[in-house]
Amino acid sequence: MTQIVDVVDNDFGLFLLEGVFLAQAHIVAAQKGWKIVSLDDENDGFDDVPILWVTRPEAVAAHKRQRDSLDRARDFWQY
Repeated sequence: MTQIVDVVDNDFGLFLLEGVFLAQAHIVAAQKGWKIVSLDDENDGFDDVPILWVTRPEAVAAHKRQRDSLDRARDFWQY
């Protein structure tokens, strides 16, 4: 049986891919360097499509840069 999934960014909740085969989602994740966090098969009543949660390295790096910038501003203004 083929399984159709949606791929969602675990950090920001963005839909990266919608309605793709699970095998294709694994291939795209490997090509782009995404780390697969989990496969959510539970039906929450909104959608019958399972969700494949991934973490993108570029999103993690952007979040870290933003956090570092806030920490530098806090240190400068002595908050």
